[in-house]
Amino acid sequence: MGKKSKKNTSAEDQPANPEDEAKRVITAIKNYKQSVFAHIVDFCDDPDFVLLNKCLELVREDQNQAVQNCSILLISAGKSNVLAKAYSNDPEKISTKEWVESALSTLQKEGDLTFSDDTSGRIKVNSEAFPIKEKETALANSFQYLYKIGAMPKDEESSDEMEFNLNDL
Repeated sequence: MGKKSKKNTSAEDQPANPEDEAKRVITAIKNYKQSVFAHIVDFCDDPDFVLLNKCLELVREDQNQAVQNCSILLISAGKSNVLAKAYSNDPEKISTKEWVESALSTLQKEGDLTFSDDTSGRIKVNSEAFPIKEKETALANSFQYLYKIGAMPKDEESSDEMEFNLNDL
């Protein structure tokens, strides 16, 4: 009998968990000091609302003032779905359902946008579309919604780079 080989897996090869993603989101919110924050979280090939809900719950548990006063949208994509989960600290200004809907509604889709509640939406993307690209589109759409309702000022001098890139941290 031959030896069993151990598969070499690094931390980079492992899907993120809600705790790690929540830490990244909290750090970014504290650094950017914005009242609204949208972010892509990557969990696995087939994310679900359990992961998004847990991540947002962990973020909301942070006692930092910047985090407590921040409206948050998390976006995740799998092999065929893009999901979004929102929290608004000012529901009169930012409707979570509208924020999720604006993020997901223009994606290349095979079906209708479905909501599990007013804060969570899922859309099945077209089989020819790339979910990784679609989640970037969803993020851009979410910023357009925030600009449109005046929840985030549009920086006239900025380039087309994303404002909230956690890879810079």
